[in-house]
Amino acid sequence: MTHRLIQVTVLVLACHGIALTGQATPGAANTPNATKEQGSIALLAKSVSDLNFVAAWRGCQEYASRRQYQCLLLGPEGSASPRAQLQALDAAVTTHDIDALAVSVTHSALLAHRLKSLSVPVFTFDSPLSAPYQGLSLAYVGMDNRQMGRELGYLARQLHPKGGTLCLMSAENDTNLNLRMAGVREVLNRGWTELARCPWDSGDSVNRALRQLQTTLTQLQPDVFIAVGHWPVLEPHRLQAMLTALETNGASHHTSLLFATGHLSEAQLSLLNEGLVDGYVAVDFYQIGRAVAQQMIAYLAGENPAAPTPVPSRTYTRDRP
Repeated sequence: MTHRLIQVTVLVLACHGIALTGQATPGAANTPNATKEQGSIALLAKSVSDLNFVAAWRGCQEYASRRQYQCLLLGPEGSASPRAQLQALDAAVTTHDIDALAVSVTHSALLAHRLKSLSVPVFTFDSPLSAPYQGLSLAYVGMDNRQMGRELGYLARQLHPKGGTLCLMSAENDTNLNLRMAGVREVLNRGWTELARCPWDSGDSVNRALRQLQTTLTQLQPDVFIAVGHWPVLEPHRLQAMLTALETNGASHHTSLLFATGHLSEAQLSLLNEGLVDGYVAVDFYQIGRAVAQQMIAYLAGENPAAPTPVPSRTYTRDRP
């Protein structure tokens, strides 16, 4: 897959009361620049195609614009890739005049060498650096990923109090996803067996995740399937069609389906209400964006901001929508 770095910016034209939203490749003639009165902070996403990171950018921009800053969303398009993110990091610091940077980390070891050389303050959000490299970040802002995994484990335990078989889905290398899997396993450490075929590596791909889920339901048939990311439910109409087709063809399954995700759409909630999905643990990326902007701007103002409070996650079930 070819990855292209894109930038998303919002400029508020106060004199006319107009909000102008634009996307541009670096160096394009219409790329807005910060004025002397306006600084720039940036979010380096795993993928700018991921709506969770777009939501985080909106929260970041909302907070920043009230404090004479603009917030840039930078990163590769398409499926998340550590090497594509490293290229995006190189482009971000060479192309843009950034005062502070927050990174959602794909692969800590791969990014660490480049982060060490940066002259701007670095924060992490959504996905922190792994333990050996955490000193490269001034603070991590986001959800407690291990607790998010525990919440998924609690849901599984409520659905199957006697234990059972488990299949996990993740994506390789991502620190936050590894923490979530650790949280699941911490809760389901007795009476549960992980199937040998799992955990699946979704490759951060909706198509791949749906194929893997179909194999799980038709061949592996665990008691519980847990995706520690939102890949299978990112396009809810496709998941609905797949699950409905299984039932129509007489291949109905007994597997409970649980997902970690960002803000839930009406279509994703409908899957829950229709009984096709058994539960979500969701987090508000807009609030993560606001919180990380607050940390960066406070630091740039010479303040010593308090350690960030984790952005809470919320559990959704049919009994607790």
